[in-house]
Amino acid sequence: MLRFGIWEFDEKKGLTGRPANFPEVHVRLDNLWDLAKTGNAQVWKWPLQFARTPWCTPAIANDFNKAFFYAQSKLRKIRPKKSFEDFEIKMRTIQSQTELLNDYFCSLDGESIWIAGKS
Repeated sequence: MLRFGIWEFDEKKGLTGRPANFPEVHVRLDNLWDLAKTGNAQVWKWPLQFARTPWCTPAIANDFNKAFFYAQSKLRKIRPKKSFEDFEIKMRTIQSQTELLNDYFCSLDGESIWIAGKS
């Protein structure tokens, strides 16, 4: 089991996140390659889904990305047969995730703060 911030990767269970003051979240192994559509392009589902939650800060998203892409790489042998353009999907996913998280900024003490009313 490897830990990336609040995220744990287990080769038998998948990814588990433990955000403070929120329930645990899980991404099962068979869901690591779930895709979503933004505009005319496909992206990885989970980085964007979690970026939309109230507990996801840029630091938590960064740790999730490390865990998520590590898990996909480590478990490549159980990947679905369908072929994906990994690099392009990864870049679009990170770009979209960054846009979702652009309402955060770091305060003087380094904590991420949500700017209310921005979208």
